[in-house]
This record gives sequence, structure tokens and C-alpha cells, in this order.
Amino acid sequence: MNSNTYYKEVVRILDILQQTYVIDLLRPYHRNLVTELRKNPKVYFVDFGFKNYLINNFSDLELRVDKGALAENFVLNCLKSIVGDKGIIHFWRTTAKAEKDF
Repeated sequence: MNSNTYYKEVVRILDILQQTYVIDLLRPYHRNLVTELRKNPKVYFVDFGFKNYLINNFSDLELRVDKGALAENFVLNCLKSIVGDKGIIHFWRTTAKAEKDF
């Protein structure tokens, strides 16, 4: 398999996970839609249990090294429940690659 085949397989799997509501792909905000679509999205889990299963970590929050990412993911899930289908949520990434969430 060449790298193009691996890329297509990863895109196919991510699409399946997104269509089955396991993950959300959040695109960075950009004024130019073409540029926005070319930039790498961030992956957020809709189902924390599935994420915990994949990494085999069901520890208390105080013991988790990924508690910041879990909090960010939780806020996104809350925002999505508020805006529903009415709005689109993006994250902001500066040219220096620093991220400002939502």
C-alpha cells in the first residue's frame, strides 16, 4: 500500500466515525472557504466512553493527563447542544499555529 492509499483509508474511517456520531471534525475558521477546507480539522469525540475504551483509561478525572482535552471536548458537546443545526462551530488557529478554542 502506498501513502495515498493509507490516506484514503483514514479519510474513509473518519467519515464512518463521523456519520455514526462517534466523532466530530471541527474545521478551523478562515475567511476564505477554500482555505478553510484545506486546513486540518480537529477531532472531538461525541462519545467519551468510546474514547476511554480506545485508550483503555477509565481513571478518575483528577488522575487523567488528558483532562484539559476532555474539558475542551465537553464544552464543544455543550455548545453543539445549544446551537443545534442552526449554527456552525469553528476553532481559531493563528498563523503561528496557536489555537483559540471555539
